[in-house]
Amino acid sequence: IIDRLAFRRDWLKRINVTASAARLARVAGESMMPTLFPGDLVMIDTASTIPPITKRSPQDRRRSPIYALAEGTGARIYLFVCSSEDQLLLLSDNPDYAPELRTGCDLAELKIIGKVVWWGHTVKE
Repeated sequence: IIDRLAFRRDWLKRINVTASAARLARVAGESMMPTLFPGDLVMIDTASTIPPITKRSPQDRRRSPIYALAEGTGARIYLFVCSSEDQLLLLSDNPDYAPELRTGCDLAELKIIGKVVWWGHTVKE
């Protein structure tokens, strides 16, 4: 346990997250900047582990969902773009990080922790 933070049950219900599936994690690294900064706190819905398959037109500007995944000895957070059951594109908000395409065995071995449903950070001057 690194920290504690209280969330109202009615708010969790409103965003369709059960208290037992909610986990908090601290962000490390800069791959999701400017959305997530090192030290930010994220809430992960561990009940939501299957990214939706979406067919989007180039004009669709909606944000892709953010998921946490376990890899090696750590965890990573990405924007998930899933256009079919056998293809997943992992994107970072920071343009210094290249997109990663997962297919076949790489996709089958992927361990999705859950969907990031909330984040917050402290303004530092």
